[in-house]
This record gives sequence, C-alpha cells and structure tokens, in this order.
Amino acid sequence: MTNIDHRLLKLMKEKHLSETLFRGNFGLEKENNRVHKNGTLALTPHPSSFGDRAKHPYITTDFSESQIEMVTPVFPTIDEAFEFLENIHDIVSLELSKQGEYLWPGSNPPILPDECLIPIAKLENDQETEYRYKLAQKYGRKKQLISGIHYNFSFSDELLHVLYDEQSSHKTYKEFKNDIYLKISRNFNRYRDLLVDVTGASPVFHNTYNQDCVLRAEQLNQGSYYLPQVHSFRNSVCGYKNRKDYQVSYQSVEEYVEDIHNLIQKHELLSAKEYYHTLRLKAGAGEDPLQGLLDKGIQYIEIRLLDLNPLFKIGTSKENLYFIHLFILYMLLLEEEEKTDLNYLSIIAEMKEMARELSLADKYIHILVEVENMLIDPELSYAARIKEGIKQSSYELFHMKHSFDYLHESEKHSFTLLGYEDMELSTQILIKDAIKRGIGIEIVDRDENFIALSDGKKTEYVKQATKTSLDSYSTVLVMENKLVTKKILRNAGMRVPNGGAYQSLEEAVMDYEKYKAKQIVIKPKSTNFGLGITIFKDSFSKEDYEKALGMAFLHDRTVLVEEFLSGKEYRFLVMGDEVTGILHRVPANVKGDGQSSIAELVTAKNKDPLRGKGYKTPLEKIQLGESEALFLKGQGKDFDYIPAEGELVYLRENSNISTGGDSLDLTDAISGSYKELAIQAAKAAGATICGVDMMIDDPTANVSEQNYGIIELNFNPAIHIHCYPYKGENRRAGERILQLLFGK
Repeated sequence: MTNIDHRLLKLMKEKHLSETLFRGNFGLEKENNRVHKNGTLALTPHPSSFGDRAKHPYITTDFSESQIEMVTPVFPTIDEAFEFLENIHDIVSLELSKQGEYLWPGSNPPILPDECLIPIAKLENDQETEYRYKLAQKYGRKKQLISGIHYNFSFSDELLHVLYDEQSSHKTYKEFKNDIYLKISRNFNRYRDLLVDVTGASPVFHNTYNQDCVLRAEQLNQGSYYLPQVHSFRNSVCGYKNRKDYQVSYQSVEEYVEDIHNLIQKHELLSAKEYYHTLRLKAGAGEDPLQGLLDKGIQYIEIRLLDLNPLFKIGTSKENLYFIHLFILYMLLLEEEEKTDLNYLSIIAEMKEMARELSLADKYIHILVEVENMLIDPELSYAARIKEGIKQSSYELFHMKHSFDYLHESEKHSFTLLGYEDMELSTQILIKDAIKRGIGIEIVDRDENFIALSDGKKTEYVKQATKTSLDSYSTVLVMENKLVTKKILRNAGMRVPNGGAYQSLEEAVMDYEKYKAKQIVIKPKSTNFGLGITIFKDSFSKEDYEKALGMAFLHDRTVLVEEFLSGKEYRFLVMGDEVTGILHRVPANVKGDGQSSIAELVTAKNKDPLRGKGYKTPLEKIQLGESEALFLKGQGKDFDYIPAEGELVYLRENSNISTGGDSLDLTDAISGSYKELAIQAAKAAGATICGVDMMIDDPTANVSEQNYGIIELNFNPAIHIHCYPYKGENRRAGERILQLLFGK
C-alpha cells in the first residue's frame, strides 16, 4: 500500500484499535416523499398523529409538507443507527397506510403536480418557513423534493485520545481533532465520485420534474428519462446542487468558515445550511453552524451524497454504510500527495489490504469484493438494475411495487422493534409508541425492562410498560397478593370465589375431602402469568390434588384453593377511568388432522412466527409439561393421542396467553356494565393501570349478582395481548399509557 500513511497504520495495529475504528458516533437522516398509490405526490399536511414536528426528535418535515424526514439519535455503532432508522421507517410507513399514503422509495421525486401546488412546510418558526419560501423562489419547489440519506459520523473520543497522545506536535486536542476531519474531508472531496458511482441509485427521473433536464436526457419509456453514464441523477447537474460550484476551503476550520460566511455576505447563500456540498463540517447540536466550529472545533462530518436506493427497504443497506465507513478510514490513512495515480479499482485494492492489515477482513472484505465486482461489471450496479427494472415496467410502477412490498414487510413484523428484541414485547410497544409521539427514550436497565421517557418537561421511569408512577408501591402489593385482593373486592361488594389459603402442603392435603366433590382452582397466592395454576372441573384423585398443590407451592409459600366460577374468562385492561381493551383468552389448544399426535400438532402450531418465549412475541409457545399432562389425563388423553380431523383438544384449563393460549379481542362486544365493574374493581385497589380477570356467564347481559366473579387483579398486565390479539383490533394500549403519563 504505497499511498498509505504507514506510521498511522502501524500505530493503529500496535494499539489494537481495529474494533474501536468501527465504534464512534453515528447518526442517520432520511427524507421520503409521501405519495398516493398511483405514484403521485400527496399534497396533504404532515400527519398530526406524529405530534408537534417542531419538537419531534425523530419525525419531522423537510422542505415540503409532502416530504417527511426521519432522524435517528446518535449511536455508538452503525448497526444501532441503522436499526433505529428502520424502526422509524416502519412506524411512519404503517401510520401513513391508514390514510392511504405511502413512502416513495427513491431519491428522484414521484409524479409531480404543477410547481405552485407543491405545499411548502408550515412551521411554527417564521424564519424557517420564510427560508423555505426563499429556497422555492431560488431553486424551484420541485428540485427541493429530491431526497436522500445523510450519514453523520465522528470518531470516539477513546480512539482520538489514543492517536492524540502519540502525536509529536504541540497542537491542542481541538486542533488535532480538526486536522483529522479536515484531512478526511480533503481526501473525500478528491475521491467522492467513487462513492457516487458505487452507491448511486437514482438514474431515472420523471418528465414532470424538469423540462430543461428532459432536454438534456434520453427517454427510457413513457414519462421516464435518464442522463447517459449518470448513476446518481440526484448528484448530477440537474440534481440537488447549489446554483454554482462554490469554492470552499477545507484547509482549516477558519478558512472553511470564512468562505461560507463570505458567500452569505455576498447573498450567494441564504445561510450556512444552504451550502449543499456532499460533505459538510458540523458543530455540535444547538451550536451556531459557523461560530460553533470556531469555538469548539469540528464535532462531526455530514456526508450528503447517499441516494435513497429503492432496492432496499429504508433506502440503503448496512453494507453500504459499512462501505462508507471503510472509505472514511481509508481517507484518514491516505497520504494526500499520492492520490493522482489511483483509479477506482486501485482504491478498492488498497482498501482490501487496509482491512486485512487492521484485522477487519473477516467482517468486511466481502463488501469490498462486491463493490469491486460492480466496478468491473457496470450491469451489476444499483443504477443499472434500477434502470432495467423501470424499463421493464414504468417509473411509477417500479417504485410503487417496492413501496407496497416494503409496507407488507413492515406489517408482517409490526410487533418487532429492531435492536430491542431482547426486551419484553409490551416494553417494545411502549418504546415504539414513544418514538411515534416524539418522546425521548433511555434504556435504564435492559434486563429489567426499565426505561426512562422524557418529553422535555419531565422524565417518567417505567418498568415492564405498565409499572409507572401512576400506581403506588402499596397498590402493587395489594394486587400481587391474591388473598388481600379478594378481601378488598369482597368489602367493596363484588363477587369473588370462596375458598381457603394454606401455608403448607400437608395442611392443604388434609382438606381434600372438603373439595373433592367440587370444581376448584389451585393457585399460588402471589404469582402471575398463570404459573402454578391447576383447575379441576371434573372428579380428581387425592394424588392429582396433591400433585397440583405441589406445583403451586413451587411458586409461593401460600397456596389458594378456591371454587371454580362458571362462565368464560375475560381480561379487562383498565387504564385510568376507562377500559382500554377486553380479551377472551382461549386456553392452549390444538386442532386434529386425523394423523398427527397432540405433541406433533403442538410442534406445528408453535412454528407460527407470532409465537415465541419470554413475552417477546404476541403469543407464547405451547408447552408440554406436567400441567398439560395432568389436564389431558382428566380427558383420558396423553401427548401421543391422535385427535380426529377437526377435533379441538384443550391442553390447559387456565387461559393465560403466557401458557400458550389464544387471545380474542371482544372490547366492543361486552356489556358496558362489566366495564364499569372493572373500573370500580381497579379503584377499590387504588390502581390506575391493572388487569381485571373476570368470569362471566353471559357477557351480553348486564351485571347481576351471580352472572360474574372477579378472580384476580393483575398489577402488571401485558399490553401486547391487547395490541396484537390473535383475532381482533389493536387497542393501542401503549399510546394510552403515554397519554396518562404525559397528557395529550
């Protein structure tokens, strides 16, 4: 590698900085135009469901009301930033689909109306609105609709301090850091065409964009045009560029600031942010873009040449972002005076060698090989593939097919929050709703599903989605203790099951004669999720009774034996003064095919992607344990039993989703009197958020003394079962929690 700074490379190897090179501060910004299903620009206002765009940290508008912008927080890795951007994309895409709108997946605008009809973003800040109107006059509204992805990056202080400590000059840390980013910028400006060619994904534009550009172009098919040899129309002479190629120095921060300031003074630029260069030097958040650079130095660089690639769901791939980062590292190591004889393939060859020297080859060499292949065979490029796809259909059909496909993908995995899959699904839902609403998120304790939510005015700490400041510790203790819960509800005039509480297995077994002729429920005093519960509706032996007690005592020192209340079980989710959702939970079951055993049918049913373990999916996998074996024994069956075709076999009596049950939303089918009863039960325990489990004989009839019984209050009701029921409507429980915590 003759063009590399070998002293710096050697230092990186000696200090074992390979992993540190791929950690730093990464942020992504992405614009998309909103469109109708026929590929025409949507002229509707920015969706109100995303809240106040002026204060929203993740979802706002760019130039036009029609152009939505997504912004990630800063993350220490590319993966985290990428996944968060995909989460925002999914949230936006799913929300837009409710009003019949879609995200246009390409950089070049969709089918456009007359210039005057394109709505400029209506912002509360008059200066920002005025700035956009001036841009419209200067460039035209259509040009401002060209969209892309900005890649924001800075090295970690850990890495920079290691390099700084090894320098021989007497520069300050600020000066040293500036020099690092300035060198990268200068080299980047020399070789950026390589990035444009490799990542370029906007070769074709529609004739409604600009007639002057149509005259420069060749026609691909009806309405579609392209500039020969141009991979990125967005980065071309017709694309998102200043009116002139301004000469701004990257030799020093002072010269950079002075040149841009002079352009503003000469009225060439409206402000620093109108400098549409492919790489900009950035001050910290909230800092004046020019004075901040002088005062505190370069905080990060913003790379602005990435097209939205319609071949990828969110407009780019992790591999493209890795390639850009490898390119940045190469620009850091590249000696500036040696650049003139390098061609694209030579650069890739040196980048491959750099990756090997830094022990990065195992993870990233395949990306460089793919880029190399694209350079050798242009037909493999993104631009060529996109151009061919449009040629085979049309401009709008090609893009809308991808838009529909990506929406379907978002719908298919709508319950998943990338990067947070290890957390409980209810917590993921709350985080997702916080992102949608623009509430800041901090993971306080991942293992405990403990998060902090902030709207800029106050911070709320929430555990497992429903344990909040809205409920006191004593309220949680009341609901956790089934014995205390029964007493409180009975004193409030509500029907609860009769029975006894036992502190030892021997004591409970002695009362077998008392219960043997009755329908009973055996359960631990203080557990949730249906653990340790056994229900006997038919005759049972003393041996079975003792075994059920033993399972219950595994989960608590006190066990309850209660009468079994008739009817079906319903979970009422009470939040504040309303019932947010009602579910009928069907016990774990399988339907026979006349050939497969119960065990085989369970295995097949558990393959449903909605089923998982640990409350990270809408439904839990069905288990084949002691409780299931005992329940089947009461039916004269076992795991090897082969049900007849269409025969429905229940594996448990209790209907908890946590034990493999199915959830059916019946919120709109239950008599309002039961909803009022559930709210009263929650208030009796002092609870703001809780689950009320109720047995009801006839849910369409009004409450009567013998028509119902409350069997439990749940202090930690899983909201995911109401948001993603097996059948029924999403009751948006996460949004209700945020409403209770932060108001409208």
